[in-house]
Amino acid sequence: MQKTLTRIAVSVLIGGFCGISSAAPADNTACDAKYKELVPVAMKMPYREFDQSESGWRKLDSCYAESAKLIGRYVKKHESEQRTLRWHLAQTLALSGENTRAVEEALKSLNPDEAKQHSTFSWNTTGLSKCFGKPYIEAYGSCRSAP
Repeated sequence: MQKTLTRIAVSVLIGGFCGISSAAPADNTACDAKYKELVPVAMKMPYREFDQSESGWRKLDSCYAESAKLIGRYVKKHESEQRTLRWHLAQTLALSGENTRAVEEALKSLNPDEAKQHSTFSWNTTGLSKCFGKPYIEAYGSCRSAP
């Protein structure tokens, strides 16, 4: 049963990311400046502040490529295996058009024990299953059900 659920979740993730199209590109110069300003501070943040607050990677707004680069650096520096960090890395990669890497990171974010935990929240599909095959920017926007 667990293997079946994992296969379903992987299919949803891969299917969703295969239709990725990135949003309008952000101003590269402004994004690069924001990134360079944020890196020294962000690398010292505890996980919750970095990942769950507006003062961490989210401060980069729609600078998706820079957000992905920052999250990737944070994961590497802190040797973090937090599912939410991996998922946010997958999201920002997807939004910046790096489909292959987005799928790789999304797969790392799966919860292998989800079926055993009997939670009412499905981490592995996170409301994206009804958006299968749509561009990620649309699937994450108006199509999905909120987590």
